[in-house]
Amino acid sequence: MNEFESYIRSLGSEAIKAVLLDNCTDEFSSRTGGTFYDIPGKSWPMGSSGPLRPLLQIVVNELPYIPKQISHLMGICIYIDKGYVTFDILSEEGGELVVREIPKGSTIHPLSNPTENKFEEKDIKWEKFIDYPSSSDFIEWLDNQNVDCDFESNEFEKALIKYSNYGFSKINGWPTTIQGPSYDEPNVDECTIQVSLDIDIPFGDSTIFKINWAAKINNWHCMWETC
Repeated sequence: MNEFESYIRSLGSEAIKAVLLDNCTDEFSSRTGGTFYDIPGKSWPMGSSGPLRPLLQIVVNELPYIPKQISHLMGICIYIDKGYVTFDILSEEGGELVVREIPKGSTIHPLSNPTENKFEEKDIKWEKFIDYPSSSDFIEWLDNQNVDCDFESNEFEKALIKYSNYGFSKINGWPTTIQGPSYDEPNVDECTIQVSLDIDIPFGDSTIFKINWAAKINNWHCMWETC
């Protein structure tokens, strides 16, 4: 193993990736689209243009390991407006983005989904993996560490494939473009949920959402980009 590959390998960060399944049950499980759950007294969240769309439901005890920031929760349910266009937004009932927490030990029930413009309904299986910086960031990291590397070499190309950044739906892990500049390392004091979906949203076809718990303001914060 050469010097730059050893350095790249040392940057690995433990994370959790979402694997979409072909089925979708009505039970309380991690999913996109389909039936979402909440505590008694809660109804389906509404936005200015009607019912919000069910983006992601996370059942915390289904995770292969549980980040401490969400260890007190049974579930996290993320909804977005069908006309969602605000790039930088906080969760707010009645707004374009609503993140609802289900406390551990809660009694829950399925909500009636009135949304006409739905995401494809799929359950999710979570898998633990090691995430690395995006390929575009490797050169900057290596330069900062004064590691000599031939960026045109086959060895470097092989390393990019072997130690790759997971750009799809995941919890924590290394930044992608939306998660922050290339010098931002994974923040172990946050819980960052990245959702990557091919959905109908203005300005692009494929959309990446970064949703993280902002402890200083005691709320969930979301940014997104399209490509």
